[in-house]
Amino acid sequence: MPSSFYTALSGLRGHASQVDVIANNLANLSTIGFKASSALFSDLIYQQLGLNRAGVASQIGLGTAPIGVVRNFEQGTIQTTGGQLDAAIQGAGFFIIRRDDATLFSRAGNFQLNRFGQVITSSGGFVQGWSRDAAGVVNTNLPVADIVIPVGQSLPPVTTTLLRMGLNLDANTVVGNSFSSPLQVFDSLGAPHILTFEFTKAATGWDVDVTIPGADVGTANPTESVLTGAPVNITFDANGILVNPTAPPPTPPPYDLPISSAALTFTNGAAPLAITWNLIDPQGVPTLTQFAQTSAVATTTQNGFPSAQLTSVSIGDGGSILGTFSDGQTKELARLSLATFIAPATLSAIGDNLFSVSSTSGTPAIGPADTGGRGSVLGGALEFSNVDIAREFTNLMTAQRGFQANSRVITTADELNQEAINLKR
Repeated sequence: MPSSFYTALSGLRGHASQVDVIANNLANLSTIGFKASSALFSDLIYQQLGLNRAGVASQIGLGTAPIGVVRNFEQGTIQTTGGQLDAAIQGAGFFIIRRDDATLFSRAGNFQLNRFGQVITSSGGFVQGWSRDAAGVVNTNLPVADIVIPVGQSLPPVTTTLLRMGLNLDANTVVGNSFSSPLQVFDSLGAPHILTFEFTKAATGWDVDVTIPGADVGTANPTESVLTGAPVNITFDANGILVNPTAPPPTPPPYDLPISSAALTFTNGAAPLAITWNLIDPQGVPTLTQFAQTSAVATTTQNGFPSAQLTSVSIGDGGSILGTFSDGQTKELARLSLATFIAPATLSAIGDNLFSVSSTSGTPAIGPADTGGRGSVLGGALEFSNVDIAREFTNLMTAQRGFQANSRVITTADELNQEAINLKR
């Protein structure tokens, strides 16, 4: 008789603990990256009642053991948030977080920047990954470390060394008439200069010259020529396709015209310009044509930039942390690292959406996203809790009924015990 009390009591404890697990799941319904847990029941050892007529041992169970709790690492719903430092993992893996001297792991990607430019979690942990080195390279072969963004960083200027212009020169232009177009380039100090490209119709083709304002190079002339060998004559075939700027076929033409200000001195002390004007695109197609259409510029490109300041930071797909600069350039400043485990369900939860390595989880395998079985990182998005309300409410009703049933067993056992006591009266 006493064993029934303890058997039912174990059931009460087990179902009460199950309610605790369910309550925790529901409490974290809106927690970023939260993974729901399930309560697992197992029976206790049986007491032997001897052998029945068939020679089989008769046993009576002694209730349920303390419940086991297992965490469910199913993918949570990923929603776009637009947050610049939000990141979600689709697939396997954890973000790596350093807090004090401990290495921890998390699925929550709601990151922030602190005043030192470090990428941190909402609870102040330091996000681990690879930062850009002095050469501007993000080397993912190195050990991970705190990600530090150089807030207030300025990019040095980039001198223009190559330019292209896509334009058409009107085949009906009268000899002696000209067409001109400006293009901005940058010197070694990042100062802009306007080059004027002038095309004058000649008896054979067009004569080309490139000039720079005289004020930029400290001369009294309004403009100074910077095209080597100007004027340079370019010709087109009967179909309006560029033939040559320097030598006709069968000798392959270089299709490059040098622009140099070596004979001039910039007033700001910058180094002379040394620019290659490339008359064909990377696919080998000439960028100048002579068709019977109005002369016009379609495209211009040049590879120079002024000095620029970092204006914003965001996480892109793949885990790259991108910096946008005042001149419109975007550069990778760092990259998030991910870790995977052989048995992630056995990681130890320590709060703040963080997990630590356990004796059964295995050691972390660390690397970039989309490698080694690690999942993808989606920028501007977050993985929400994977708690299923319908399932939790169903489990809650089951736990409630289980608790009620075990309490009735105790009541019934008490009544039977009372009847047994009354036998002596």
